[in-house]
Amino acid sequence: VLRLAKRSGINGLLLEWEDTFLGKVTSQIYPYREEAEEIVAYAERTLGLEVIPLVQTFGHVEFVLKMEQFRHLENWKEIPKHFVLQKVERLFWICHKNSKLIHIGCDEVYTCASDYRDELFLKHVIDVASYVRSKARIPIIWDDMLRSIPIRKLNDSGIGQLVEPMVWVYAEDVDRFVGWESWEKYAEVFPTIWAAAAFKGAFGETLSIPPAMLIMFKGGLMYSHGNHPSGLMVLTGWMRYDHFSVLCELLPGAVPSLVYTSLTLSTHRARSLEATTISPSSSSSSIAPIPSGSNNNEILSSSSVTSSSLSSSSNNGLDPISITTDDPLSQPSPRIFRRSARNFRSIPHPRILMANRDGFSNQRLHAREIVTQPVIFDKGEIVSRLFEEILVCPNHPQQIFRVRSLLDDIWELEAKISRKRGWVTPYNIRHNYSLPLRVDEVVFSQVPRLQRHLVILANSVVNSLKPIFPTETILEWIEQNMWEAWKALDKLEKAGDTLRNIQVWPRRPVPSPQKMVDDLRLTALDDSENTVDTELKK
Repeated sequence: VLRLAKRSGINGLLLEWEDTFLGKVTSQIYPYREEAEEIVAYAERTLGLEVIPLVQTFGHVEFVLKMEQFRHLENWKEIPKHFVLQKVERLFWICHKNSKLIHIGCDEVYTCASDYRDELFLKHVIDVASYVRSKARIPIIWDDMLRSIPIRKLNDSGIGQLVEPMVWVYAEDVDRFVGWESWEKYAEVFPTIWAAAAFKGAFGETLSIPPAMLIMFKGGLMYSHGNHPSGLMVLTGWMRYDHFSVLCELLPGAVPSLVYTSLTLSTHRARSLEATTISPSSSSSSIAPIPSGSNNNEILSSSSVTSSSLSSSSNNGLDPISITTDDPLSQPSPRIFRRSARNFRSIPHPRILMANRDGFSNQRLHAREIVTQPVIFDKGEIVSRLFEEILVCPNHPQQIFRVRSLLDDIWELEAKISRKRGWVTPYNIRHNYSLPLRVDEVVFSQVPRLQRHLVILANSVVNSLKPIFPTETILEWIEQNMWEAWKALDKLEKAGDTLRNIQVWPRRPVPSPQKMVDDLRLTALDDSENTVDTELKK
């Protein structure tokens, strides 16, 4: 994934640390931390990526506060998300000894005391940022808590000389959340500004496949809004909305979205460092593109990512130098980048690129993924070539794409049987009242077949994800995405088996359950005119 990401324009990796990896702080699962250290070493030494660690120090620290031994650190017991975690960065000096920047989070601290929210927030961020600066690192923070703070307070606090804000908006209406007055305020206070869009993990808490066209469009919006001289951009790829949320899109299923979005931005000469938050298990991830025509080594030198505060002379752009024609990214870029959705659609949709592969041509699109006739420019061949590499990769879990199609069929059938057809509804099941011939037609003509397909596909998903994720993550994803569907089919099969074996039925009217009358408080009924079964409780 990292090799593909780099070829598509990525030059950095933003790696979030959570309780799965912070073994000495919370979890007892130490091997995953070793794997994370291997990823860091591979990204830095083999690929030459700039690695930036991300550790939450104010908001979203529920991964620590959920544990009994750290409850005394909590300030708001109702929402275990915000507390003062001091000097946790010392855990990363060994693993990230080459990192010049550290992301310290600090987003969504909404329950901070309202009377002195600005002062409390600034004081805490400045304390943590000063500690990071004392280690010769540059702290990055999310910007959302800064948006409402007046420029006077920001200037008086001196925060502009300590941190670099990363402006994140995942909505289509960017101006609604970060208006031009915010961009102007940030430009006046902070020498360096980052922007963040998303390639997954921001478009639905339970999605399994990200909507690529919508993601690409929003990424273009963030680029056009964040056109700041520092030109630094990140594509995030969260695996959860927060620590207690279920898994959203897994990284393997989002690789096409990552490559597609990154190439779309990088081929339009977005002068940006796009780092990637890739959590090896259950936290989050992000990524971004190298300016087209720039040499990887030049970009990844001390004046690239750290071109932020370490080298102000590089804030005006990265100098391109010649590269070999063997590199697909060396092909000429489009002459002009115009900020419109039409320009971003000049690369063929990933579904078109996948259409010739087995099993992909029949996959359903998301509602917003409207495929139009592509206008392929000179970068289209690069995109097609990289997508071909994704699809022939032996570890690429194509089954994840097939899961969504099968689940759509299962839930459509379940709704049809339970609410549209008239023989295996909850009423029929509750009263054991149906026609066996119709039960066979409605249930047993389709349910067993879908059950077999689901079992086969679940095992294929396990085999596909085993080289990528720990067993706990695989089982969690299957429980969340596939087990509920299997239980729904199993429930229909058992109900149908019961209904088709009944040979004798009571005369109508069938007594209604007393519990229904009680629950709905049907006091207007005249008991003498209604048949109610006091024994029927369900």
